Amino acid sequence: MKTKKVFLSFMMAFYAVMIFASPKASLKKTDERFLWVITGTDKNGNESKVYIQGTVHVATTNTCPLSDNVLKIFDEADRHVSEMSSSDYHQIQEVIQQKTLESAKKTGLNFLSLRLTPEEQEFYKTLAYEALKEEVPDDKTTRDVAFLLLNRCEPWVSVQIINAYLFSKLDLNRESGIELQFYTRLENAGKEWEGLDSLETQVNVLLYGTYDEQLVLFKDSLHEAMDLENTKEELNKIMSFYAADDLDGLAECLMEDDKEKASKNKKFYKKYNKVLITDRNKAWVKLIKNYLDQGGTTFIFAGAAHFLGDDSVFVHLKKAKIIE
Repeated sequence: MKTKKVFLSFMMAFYAVMIFASPKASLKKTDERFLWVITGTDKNGNESKVYIQGTVHVATTNTCPLSDNVLKIFDEADRHVSEMSSSDYHQIQEVIQQKTLESAKKTGLNFLSLRLTPEEQEFYKTLAYEALKEEVPDDKTTRDVAFLLLNRCEPWVSVQIINAYLFSKLDLNRESGIELQFYTRLENAGKEWEGLDSLETQVNVLLYGTYDEQLVLFKDSLHEAMDLENTKEELNKIMSFYAADDLDGLAECLMEDDKEKASKNKKFYKKYNKVLITDRNKAWVKLIKNYLDQGGTTFIFAGAAHFLGDDSVFVHLKKAKIIE
């Protein structure tokens, strides 16, 4: 009899858990460009929403205007979350400058240009001198010294120089990117925002790899700059898919780019994509669950690539049984 009572008590407790357990949240793609909404319940059983806006970090002028509806949802949200918090956003440039100075001391006499073919060397020097015009006085001696310092730094520093060069040549700017539009809007309203990543995570992604691993990224970036017409064509495809809210088109485009790079350096890009995408996506899952539990409305904005494909944040949310 006692055993039967224990069994019945256990079964009643089990069914109580099943009845009162929080149901899985639901994910829905809205009609807005790269905007999803997760609807669930908070820890008190009230409705909770997390809007997720997939973004592009840079864009051509007026490519990605934000709709009035998106801005309304954004303004009315209880909390705002980006890849980095408002505090980290205002610190990161200073940290990168410090890391750049430290970088030149790490490499000794390991000059970057010595790892390049003659053709790559010539293009790299021309590109660097042009990119440095904005930062260095128009004086040959001063610019020669600046290039010498750049040439002694780890390859990740020159990757940033190449990116600046590409932005200029392809008419890209951060002001037209989605993040900066949101940052400006929040700052004008006197609001702060939270971060999905720590400052350390953001910096570690930027500085990822050994010298030779960073050299892979550098050379791939350099070749993109050397083949500017093809790079422009690829960029136009990406922007057209994004502007048209074509999730499948953008996912396929990004996947083809990853496959092309991995065909030459498969081992490196497997490790790099794990740090760049997979590890961060998995960490973000826990944060999204916390925002649902806190209740109210949360508005998250982060790079669109994190929400596409077989390794997306949404796939990991489903694996964690947080959404249906």
